[in-house]
Amino acid sequence: MKKVILLLIPLIVAGCSPRAPKKEPQALCDSINAVWPIIVDDVELTKVSYTDNEYNIYLTLLENGRHSLLSLRRQHTIYYNEDVLKDDPDNPYNKFVRELGENSEPLRNTIQLFCDKIWEASGGESNQGYYPLYIIINEEHKTNDRVVLEYNYGWI
Repeated sequence: MKKVILLLIPLIVAGCSPRAPKKEPQALCDSINAVWPIIVDDVELTKVSYTDNEYNIYLTLLENGRHSLLSLRRQHTIYYNEDVLKDDPDNPYNKFVRELGENSEPLRNTIQLFCDKIWEASGGESNQGYYPLYIIINEEHKTNDRVVLEYNYGWI
């Protein structure tokens, strides 16, 4: 009987101890997701996530809105030719996100908050404006079709 009690004591202590707090990045994402989704124009700020040391912001283009992935892709194709660098502040995708941020304080604040957290996590080291922050754009009811933008502080 004493052996059984001795074996149960660690289980009881473990069961009564407080749970480990969530990691700060995940807790931050959970707090944002608690108030999202938010609709701005015809775009839904769907959710944010943190995985593998990267922040992700998900945007969904709503049906029957003025934006679509097809139209963004067409603008992108028209804008670029073989001689233009792929990543550019005037890229139609970057312009779309920049304009959306101008009209949406929650998106603008979220991008800035994530940038601040990434800067802190890097110890204030410069990485030429590139951050492990991705903006993922998809269309409502089309989960397989999406565009993933790597965030650059100078472009958005």
